[in-house]
Amino acid sequence: MKGFWILLFVFVLADAKTQVIVWADSVVSYSSQKSEKAFSAKQAIGKPSKYPNPGHTTCAWSPEYSDLRNTEFIEVSFPLAIVAKQIAVVENSNSGHIQSIYVYDEKHNEKLVYKRTGETKIGGGRLFVLALKENNNVVKGLKLVMEKPESLNTYQIDAIGITEGESALKIELNELTDSLNFKAESLGPTVNSGFDEVYPIIAPDGKTLYFDRKLHPENTGDKKNDDIWVSTYSEAQWERAINIGPPLNNNNHNFLCSISPDGNTALVGSDYADPLAEDPGVSLTYKTKGGWSTPVGIKVNGFKNLNQYNEFTLAVDGTTLIMSSETLDGYGLLDLYVSFLLPNGNFSKPVNLGKNLNTAGNEMTPFLAADGKTLFFSSTGFPGYGFQDIYMSRRLDNSWTNWSEPLNLGKNVNTPEWEAYYTIDAQGEYAYFSTGNTGGSNLDIFRIKLPPIAKPDNILWLKGIVSDRITGATIAAKIVYSGMSDSTVRGSSNTSPSDGYAVILPQSDSYNVIISADGYYTADSSLIIKALASFSEIVQNFTLIPKQTGVIIEMRNILFGINSSVLEDTSFVELNKVVKFLKQNPGVEIEIRGHTNSLCDDNYCITLSSKRAKSVMDYFISKGIPATRLTYKGLGKSIPIADNKTPAGRQINQRVEFMITKTE
Repeated sequence: MKGFWILLFVFVLADAKTQVIVWADSVVSYSSQKSEKAFSAKQAIGKPSKYPNPGHTTCAWSPEYSDLRNTEFIEVSFPLAIVAKQIAVVENSNSGHIQSIYVYDEKHNEKLVYKRTGETKIGGGRLFVLALKENNNVVKGLKLVMEKPESLNTYQIDAIGITEGESALKIELNELTDSLNFKAESLGPTVNSGFDEVYPIIAPDGKTLYFDRKLHPENTGDKKNDDIWVSTYSEAQWERAINIGPPLNNNNHNFLCSISPDGNTALVGSDYADPLAEDPGVSLTYKTKGGWSTPVGIKVNGFKNLNQYNEFTLAVDGTTLIMSSETLDGYGLLDLYVSFLLPNGNFSKPVNLGKNLNTAGNEMTPFLAADGKTLFFSSTGFPGYGFQDIYMSRRLDNSWTNWSEPLNLGKNVNTPEWEAYYTIDAQGEYAYFSTGNTGGSNLDIFRIKLPPIAKPDNILWLKGIVSDRITGATIAAKIVYSGMSDSTVRGSSNTSPSDGYAVILPQSDSYNVIISADGYYTADSSLIIKALASFSEIVQNFTLIPKQTGVIIEMRNILFGINSSVLEDTSFVELNKVVKFLKQNPGVEIEIRGHTNSLCDDNYCITLSSKRAKSVMDYFISKGIPATRLTYKGLGKSIPIADNKTPAGRQINQRVEFMITKTE
């Protein structure tokens, strides 16, 4: 990177304090510009995009070279009219061409405040500071008149500002301050090689790492394009990475973009059905008993990309897709966009995330943390340490266009080299990223422990298994959770018999959880999350009733008085669950079956169990279940399920259950 220097026209105070600089916020006029986006006149407004490490950027004004003009100019205005004592001009590269400066008051009265008399001294980037010590008039606007550039490589004006103070100007980098000073570490030779390793995706449990390895001899196909590789963490170290193989890897460029909280669904780059598609987009693949399924493309309505690169990240809820792409109506090169899952399975037309995040440079490699609010991405359009740095921003509302000012992740992550592809585990403990700061010419994967300021909001990791209510065997099922207040689907999980399910609930809220599986009746549950003080993990298992006649389901905690058929109030919680089940499945018919222990004679036990079963049926009828769907039977002590010789066994045998007599 080129060096920079500061030109001062006044005495600088030794105990100078940081000045508040009012940056230009609009362009009044200009002589020329290279394009409507990159290098346009509007790139000169706002804060600097490179300083204090200036260098060539698309986010600065560069005039179009022409032999027909001897000078170039740009006139800007400021949001406030102040009595300016200093003018600051950030020149990113090829500096030294400022010929004269004019200032304007609120009535646009013009005053010349600077005219260069010496020879032109061309340099790298610099902060040009002009003192207006004797000025007592308000300044509302300013015009820079520039000399004609020497060649097509014209100069760059990044920012223009004024200040009321006379002490030294100091423009600081908006960066993360890590008081713990965590250091990034290479994942070592079991993951990194002499080839490029990029796009690290860490599974939510932090124990499986997927990444993209380029041009490796073991990659698929003749061209050895990008392939997906995987490494697992075992005994405090990363095992030697292996090529994940087909069907995820083929002759095309293959890379994994996101992995679901349960590890059973992955978003992968490209359209596997049509690799030559104009906009290849992304696909979904699912983990099965035999490995990963052949990826199936997902449709993003109106998706276009004019750039040869683009990346995607799928939020943990599975309904929010963030991508980088270059479009005609974007802010510059690659911009960040968001798209939402529609009822038909497509994703909505992408919406630009707005000017707080997107610049005339490249914004790329997005990663949305598990809290659904903290976004990490790389950019060439904000001040930093190198050509491409990594930043974080937090979503401020539900519009998805209102974000906090991007925060550079600091010198422990960013270097004068190239950094991108920053991802973190669900716990928010470690971040993984790709860097060119390897001592060689290739890109490697590093990780760094997250300081508290960089951690996303706390989340709840809900996990468990879904099993058959009768046999206890684990089953493949689908978990869908939605907000109680608005019924909006917040996410889902496709469980597997071996791995169970896992969902991440990112905020304090109340949720409805729906559990479904082929051949089973759908069940639901509710969950209320209070404010989370830290990362939390809860195991909650679910059971589903199979759709089969003759299936017998015990109703737990159905209590009566001694030798009585009057239901106790504590029974209504369980009975209401059955009422709900019957209302959700209007075709189901059941037989209610009462049982007793063996302390009384057969006739008494049959009579008591029959009365108790009828009490339960009457309760169901009172709650709106048609009597035609219900029958009852007293079985007395004929079918014990525990030892009647013990009090505990007799208590278990004294029960009420129902048997499905018609499934639908």
